[in-house]
Amino acid sequence: MRRERDGGNIEAGTVRWEPGGWCGGERQVQRYEAPLDLPGWSERPWVAVRALTEAEALERESLGLIEEYEVVARGLGEPELRVRRVYDLVAMAEYEWGKCLVDWCLPEVQPLPPGPSPMRPQTVAGRGGNGNGGERPPPPGASRHPLPEQGGETATAGRQVAGPSNGGETTTADDREAGTGALELVARRMSGGDPEGDREFLRGMGPCLGAWVREVLERVNRRLPEQRAEIEVAKKNSGD
Repeated sequence: MRRERDGGNIEAGTVRWEPGGWCGGERQVQRYEAPLDLPGWSERPWVAVRALTEAEALERESLGLIEEYEVVARGLGEPELRVRRVYDLVAMAEYEWGKCLVDWCLPEVQPLPPGPSPMRPQTVAGRGGNGNGGERPPPPGASRHPLPEQGGETATAGRQVAGPSNGGETTTADDREAGTGALELVARRMSGGDPEGDREFLRGMGPCLGAWVREVLERVNRRLPEQRAEIEVAKKNSGD
């Protein structure tokens, strides 16, 4: 395992050590790759994350838990105190995104504008376009990569044709070039300078991608059932 004292790229299996963090000035950033190989990508989608500090974990719980107390009269008897707990899971998730997600490269669905399809092989051969200046530049925070295994996309006749996000009927190449509601998937990077845009992207993640990111955050913060069980076993063993 390698230590990087001056920052640099975060790679799988490496540790970045930063001053002012936990354990005597050491803060660990880990990179997790999604179990998905995408044609046209040189790497898998990934997230770089760090765990919450104890204070941040407590603040996350306080944001997501609301307790309401109600005193209920019981005739001639003593009044009863009732407690109702409400969990704001969205607030907890958004707080954790802001604290734990250091960087990411994740797929994003975007509408395809009218014009020649940028999904043709000569267009998507690399990140730099088709060599003839024919590919439109990606939007801020995104670089184009075709992701035919997401969102119902299929490949036909040497080009990739995007289907609707519900995985139903597919859009034809003619419809795509006419710009009639066709979709494409691009690689979205964390902007850093637009936290609201990053938050909106994360709020719009689909079920599969969202579940994977959530599992990564639960793992790095040791909230998975098997991790909790390990802690309980350690407690019991320490008391023997």
